[in-house]
Amino acid sequence: MQALINPNIDKAKQEAILRKLASASEAEERQEAFRQARRGRITASEAHKLFTSSYKKANNKTSETYILKKVAEHFGVFAEHWNARATDWGNDHEEEAVQEYIKRTGNEVEKWGIHQEFVQFDKRLGATPDGIITNINACLQIKCPFSPAQHIKYLTFKDQKDLKAYSTEYYVQIQMELMATGATLAHWVTYDPRFDEKYRLKILEIVPDNETQAIMQEVFEAATTKIQDIIEQIKRSDCCRGSAGASVPSRA
Repeated sequence: MQALINPNIDKAKQEAILRKLASASEAEERQEAFRQARRGRITASEAHKLFTSSYKKANNKTSETYILKKVAEHFGVFAEHWNARATDWGNDHEEEAVQEYIKRTGNEVEKWGIHQEFVQFDKRLGATPDGIITNINACLQIKCPFSPAQHIKYLTFKDQKDLKAYSTEYYVQIQMELMATGATLAHWVTYDPRFDEKYRLKILEIVPDNETQAIMQEVFEAATTKIQDIIEQIKRSDCCRGSAGASVPSRA
């Protein structure tokens, strides 16, 4: 790495560049480890794709594509994610939101920011809470909406029933995080630093929804079975032979 540094740059600037390169390398290593931990597993952030808006098993293009994506990951191929502007906004402000949450509540939070942990459970399932609130046995999920109007909508939520009615995506995610961690409570937080302090953060308390979790387990079992069936089907097939059993000719 030293050879990449221009010798005409002073020592302090060289050290700053080296630290930046080392930090980028560490971030890449963490990202790769995180990706491998999630490989082929149904994850809380995307599990909603297996459900309808009424929390039933989905049987549509979205659910099928998600299952096939998990199969591809089993074979070491990952879909590239497009980092939209809204996603970048959320990532940029998440740690700030956790710090504000700690300041407001006085709660003790671990495994947040770069220390987030992917929690595996039931072989092919996993979730990544934005933090673990150790003093109250709870998990933390942070939302930093890019749209101020979206934050306003979240501010109107009174309890978890409102979240459940509004967003299958977020409700399945938080219930799955409760399942993964075994926590008895979750704090679902919306945060927008553009608002005055009084209105920039709101906390919803979420408890395990046993009825919904039971449905989720059934859907997950069906999905993981289908994923495994497709994997076995591909492994049994001879991908280099035609449908009639003849070898596919190679190009000269």
